[in-house]
Amino acid sequence: MNKMRIILMILLLAQVAFGTIRYVSKTGSSTSPYITWETASDSIQKCLNICIDGDTVIVANGVYKENIDINASITLIGSSMDSCVIMGGTEKLYTIGAYKSLVIQGFGITGREDYAYRAINLRDFYGNIKVSNCRIYNCNSGIKTYQSSDTLRNLIITNVETGIETWCTLQTCSPVLLNSLVYVTRENGKVWLNFHGGNGTLLNNIFVGKDDPETGNSSGIYSASAPHRKLTVKNNLFIRLAGLQTIRMHSIWSDPYFVTNNVFLECRYPLNYSSVFERPRENSTIRNNVFLRNTKVFYIEQQPNSDYNIFWENNENIPPGFNLGLHDIKADPMFVKDSLPSTFPPNAISNADYHLQMYSPGIDAGDSSILDIDGSRSDIGMYGGPLGQSYQYLDLPPNPPRNIRYTANINEKKIVFTWKKNSENDFKEYHVFRDTVQGFTPDSAHLYLILPDSTLGDTAQFIDTYSGENAKYYYRIIATDNQENESEPSDEISVIITGVDIMDVEIATDYRLYQNYPNPFNPNTVISFQLAVGSYVKVMVYDIKGELLEVLVNENKPVGYYEVEFNAGKYASGIYLYRIETVDESGIPRFMDMKKMMLVK
Repeated sequence: MNKMRIILMILLLAQVAFGTIRYVSKTGSSTSPYITWETASDSIQKCLNICIDGDTVIVANGVYKENIDINASITLIGSSMDSCVIMGGTEKLYTIGAYKSLVIQGFGITGREDYAYRAINLRDFYGNIKVSNCRIYNCNSGIKTYQSSDTLRNLIITNVETGIETWCTLQTCSPVLLNSLVYVTRENGKVWLNFHGGNGTLLNNIFVGKDDPETGNSSGIYSASAPHRKLTVKNNLFIRLAGLQTIRMHSIWSDPYFVTNNVFLECRYPLNYSSVFERPRENSTIRNNVFLRNTKVFYIEQQPNSDYNIFWENNENIPPGFNLGLHDIKADPMFVKDSLPSTFPPNAISNADYHLQMYSPGIDAGDSSILDIDGSRSDIGMYGGPLGQSYQYLDLPPNPPRNIRYTANINEKKIVFTWKKNSENDFKEYHVFRDTVQGFTPDSAHLYLILPDSTLGDTAQFIDTYSGENAKYYYRIIATDNQENESEPSDEISVIITGVDIMDVEIATDYRLYQNYPNPFNPNTVISFQLAVGSYVKVMVYDIKGELLEVLVNENKPVGYYEVEFNAGKYASGIYLYRIETVDESGIPRFMDMKKMMLVK
């Protein structure tokens, strides 16, 4: 018995006492009262017109071009958020208008992108709605509710100016958003726009804003007239949301805020004004969060009640005159992968991984009164705390040396190499390799010198000197950690001295296909590659029999380093192959390679 039949049986049993199951389908005869698939209504609204409180309406796959009004307290079930779509037209300012308590699940809901248009509009009454497993897109506002304690779960909301809009003048108004993605892509975008107060709760969500120095001023939790009286924000990821403030915390109300175990990443536009928090309250709790590469964390007028957080590479953590908490940490949180592209496509979210690596300073370092799901002291970050996850910490090698630069002194025959120092908590030293042959392998036979962490300042560097003329030297650098893990080698650096006052230095960018990571994996892994010149690139995955499974990349790309994720959720355990082919702008094949990877379920 498949899952859909089980669901329908449960619904049928429930409706014996509470209402009727009705059907909507493009293939039915549209014969009222629509109680079989054969007599299903061809219009959602036509079916809703005869519904009473307690009815359930099940909608088959298809695109339903209509604006609908729901006047009864019903359950509305679509077959798939991808293939069962309600597409609002021009008649009204919403696709779905509800006048009573309502349950909606399993739809794609879209409409118009003009001002004030909403996908779901809970009209002016004191009921509640439950919306789950829906995709909402291409409209001004995703969901608007009024005086409601709604539960919104498993939603994907994209290409909107406002994700969730709540009106709450009642102290009992307590909307909840769980396990959802909200991606605001418009100027002045807002993930959660709150009017007048209420008690909001946001748990285990991903919130993403537009990344543009000119127009990318998206906000996170924004209060238009008065803030939430009480706000709980736990285990969320906030990416590139600033718009002056990611979370506004005016001191109008005395109830506390609870902001724990979140990650705030690159909340930065507009650069001179944006902050993660605006005026946090003294009685609020800001614990176990990671603040990474933001413009500033706090805009404050009093000492914040903040502690047990990690701050790293923010322009400003705490403004002058105020202090970090006693247990706050300034260190690299050591996420598995936190780098994002400068232009932020939606699929870049899945390419990052905000789990902590082994030896991260955030492991068991949170507030001791907060416990992880396994009963240990809370980790810092979005996977810590009782709503987080238990997972195995990976002992990853350090990142390869990046951003290598040089300064040459021809008269002294000296050159100084500098690069961004590794920030991993367990970083140990650099190994510098040198040879006179281009393309050499950086092994023990070519080890030139070791640079321990204790000898380095904020920037890693080494100095080399030369004698004579017509010399050629090639370098590669590897970072190591305390467990003797080694990074990938840096790009090759060539130094060619052709005369008394001529020194030619080049940091080469090679073609390269890297080993996927993690490996073995289940079910996601990242495949990385590097291009020496702009090329047409194809990256493909094959099974062990050589049959093509997926094409991950098939497009022109400029010179540089790239990553692409492979999801093997639908494949069986085993060995798989991945290949790269590149053709330059002249149509000449330049690079091909293949590697193996292991899927273990």
